[in-house]
Amino acid sequence: MHASTLAKPSGILLSSHTQHVWEEAEYFLKNLPYLSIKYKELAGGDLQEELCLAVHWHDAGKEDDVWQRACQQDFALYETWCKANGKIAAINAPATYQEYTLDCFIAQKASAPHLQKAQLRHEFASLDLSKPEKLSLAVRAAIAAHHGKLHHRHLKRWKEDANGRFSDYWEGLVYEGNIIGRREKPFRKWELTLRERYKVTAVRSLLQLADTRASRKEAGKQLPTLTKFEYEFPHKQSDGCLSLRPVQQQALACAQQPVSILRAPTGSGKTDASLLWAKEQVDKGRADRLIIAMPTRFTSNALALNIGESVSDTGLYHSSAWYSRFGNELKGSDRDNAKEVHKLAQLLATPVSVCTIDHLLMCLTGTKEEHHSTFFFLANSCVVIDEADFYDSYIQANIQVLIKALRLLKVPILIMSATVPDSARQFYEITDSIQEAQREAEPIRHLQFVGEALAEVNAHPNDDLEDEEISQELSEELQRVFEQMINTGQGIVFANTVARGFSFYQFLQKSLAGQDVPLIFYHSRFTEPDKKYLEEKLILHLGKDAWKNRSAKGIAILTQIGEMSINISSPIMYSDVCPWDRLAQRIGRLNRFAESEKGVVFVGSPMSKGAIYPAPYGSYNQASNVWEATEAFTKTLTAIQKEYAGGTPKLITSGEFVIKVNELYPEPEALMSHAESNRNLLYNCMRDNWLIVPHAKTDEENGQAGLWKSRDIDAQDTVYVRPPSDTDAAEGNDQRVFPFLNYDAFRSYQLEYSISCPTYLIKKGLKTGQLTVFAYSIGQDEKDIHKLYIYSGYNDEIGLAALGSNYPILNAPPDDLANFG
Repeated sequence: MHASTLAKPSGILLSSHTQHVWEEAEYFLKNLPYLSIKYKELAGGDLQEELCLAVHWHDAGKEDDVWQRACQQDFALYETWCKANGKIAAINAPATYQEYTLDCFIAQKASAPHLQKAQLRHEFASLDLSKPEKLSLAVRAAIAAHHGKLHHRHLKRWKEDANGRFSDYWEGLVYEGNIIGRREKPFRKWELTLRERYKVTAVRSLLQLADTRASRKEAGKQLPTLTKFEYEFPHKQSDGCLSLRPVQQQALACAQQPVSILRAPTGSGKTDASLLWAKEQVDKGRADRLIIAMPTRFTSNALALNIGESVSDTGLYHSSAWYSRFGNELKGSDRDNAKEVHKLAQLLATPVSVCTIDHLLMCLTGTKEEHHSTFFFLANSCVVIDEADFYDSYIQANIQVLIKALRLLKVPILIMSATVPDSARQFYEITDSIQEAQREAEPIRHLQFVGEALAEVNAHPNDDLEDEEISQELSEELQRVFEQMINTGQGIVFANTVARGFSFYQFLQKSLAGQDVPLIFYHSRFTEPDKKYLEEKLILHLGKDAWKNRSAKGIAILTQIGEMSINISSPIMYSDVCPWDRLAQRIGRLNRFAESEKGVVFVGSPMSKGAIYPAPYGSYNQASNVWEATEAFTKTLTAIQKEYAGGTPKLITSGEFVIKVNELYPEPEALMSHAESNRNLLYNCMRDNWLIVPHAKTDEENGQAGLWKSRDIDAQDTVYVRPPSDTDAAEGNDQRVFPFLNYDAFRSYQLEYSISCPTYLIKKGLKTGQLTVFAYSIGQDEKDIHKLYIYSGYNDEIGLAALGSNYPILNAPPDDLANFG
């Protein structure tokens, strides 16, 4: 390596950059020693040795005459700019180079034009230069992928750069990706590729992280500190011994097993139990981090916020979750550093990561470069699966694959649920019996069926049919329940859909006019800042302290996102019928703090157009124009009608819920053909994409990779509640396409103002004139025009609940839209 060889057009030397990358790689290995221990155990190799080779060779291709000449020419352009602006092109002045690149952007010219035109990817040249070393596949793959180019999307570059000099390296990698388990049966090939993926991905992911951190440091940015898993149980006796509840004792008792199922009622201390279980895994050298997988990202947001004070760095996987945590509270370098920590959380590289089942499943597909790093850190973790949706065979089939993969990777697993059925053991192929904590005294709860709960909504997602307004007309029984809530000033209402919840909201809003009773409507179609605001409002009015201080007052209308992790309570509740296991979660908010002698939940059968409306626990038959309920929904409705009808509420306990869930799922449900086909697609993704990223459409928001989906739900798209402000824009606005300065500027706007919605509602919104189409571009790529949808009727009380209906828009359309489209 020549002493003057450059690594970047900012003037940083290749020798310096390589040393910086190794320093960061060493930092990872030193602070996370378990990574090397597990690699030796599972892959049989020396992780430090492999990573050292990858770092040494990863940028060696920058010595290639073509690349180096172009870099030197671009550095000369930078020096010329510095002289013209009275500055010095020093490598220890990164702010100057950033000023230069911004100046080039404003002038609409490239800051490194010669490198852009060189037609030579340095990582390809690195493979060529290192060929005599006969590096392992793990090292070669890390070199090829450290800028995301080990991807079918970049095939043309592999074939054409340097007049086709690197084509053979691509073909060789394709061959090595296909040869694993070539003569084995499909499942055995899946096992072999999974193990090989771990071996290769370890070096691949750590090189990328080390290179990114080194480049960030060279640019004068802060680096987030790597911390280890630490947890201190908060409840202790006077003598210092742990004051454990039964579920926490049971969690420790099953910590020696590779996979366990723990059944415990809501409110029994399961969160601390899972953290104690994880501490045991880490202390015994079976993992170095904890991942808690929740049913939805809304429940994962709430849980992450709840446990954040009792454990070392708690990462939130989803970008919107980051906003829920920090919002606009952090400024400047603190906010920038928090974003970097969040990037680590997205890779599951924080000591505790709270995410969804869908996020873990997505990383198995290998359809994005980041999936490989996520997969590696998943393999070094212990995993808690909290309240899986047993009523949904589609997601259960996917979870079955996830559990098999984790067991093969020797990842400890704890499945926790208030009502997990006995049949789960057979479905997940777990031989040990379900662990059940000794039952404690629990709040007294009663249930009463109130018959048909009419709330007219447009139950059909097909735009070809005539749209109907959401009606405030409710059945008499339902009105009587709501009147009780109004009279006491307290209540929780669970609606199965946002549309039904909005119908309830309209009725209660009119009925509460002039009364000092807060009405809070909480569902998934709010912006992240408003979700955070509403969660705080719920806790303020119906949380534990409010009941303790005797100031509890308010009626909350919740959809599925309120079933878990929102720590509120009321002595009176209404719920639409849903499968027993979901109903148990909802009733966990009933009389939760024993604020009343008894709590009563009134359960109604959701109706629309004179028929049962089971959404989302069913599917719409386009041929017959009717909703078809799942078996779990139908069985639950039948049982409630039979056992809890009449004028007197009947006692129901957590133990009875377990019995009813076992009756609901007496044996593993036979997979429907589409669920089985989808599961097989996941197996195929894992076999085919373990080394090279495919050219497949990946949608993280909706849990979709190519044809595979994590859940069988309607397609989603994004709606924005206001147009971008001038602070998000670059200069040079042409009055037709809104220009974002860069991708970070767009993501900041997206995090604050976007909401995911079903596409059929977006179509309706366009038809009714509620949505405006808005054009934008990002950075210098003016020809790459995107569109987004702006909804002008949003407010922090109903969110997007009225989208697609004839409900009057409360806000005037923003004038900012006049020149865009």
